[in-house]
Amino acid sequence: MTTSGGLQPFASPDGAYIYYVETRDRPSPLWRLPVSGGVPAKVLEGVVLFNFVVLERGIYYIDRPSGEGGIREIDRPAGETRLQYFSFATRQSTTVARNLGNVFIGLTASG
Repeated sequence: MTTSGGLQPFASPDGAYIYYVETRDRPSPLWRLPVSGGVPAKVLEGVVLFNFVVLERGIYYIDRPSGEGGIREIDRPAGETRLQYFSFATRQSTTVARNLGNVFIGLTASG
């Protein structure tokens, strides 16, 4: 579906978009691509190890402000790792939890 590649595709709850990241070895931008076709749009920066989940009103994701990446399935942080919430209404991220330590692939939420 993309022309530049992508990893960990996730459909929006309404089925209108596919969300995906670029890389797994460092924090990655999160992209949104319309299922009907079109140009991908960058939604936010810094998703760590595929850890994002799209809900009706926003996106939960894990980031690291220092921007230092992980390695394979186990992330080795060199800075604070946080759970963030990106609101579609405000287009802003807020911190939900700080100092998560080592994170692994797999984040889920229900809304």
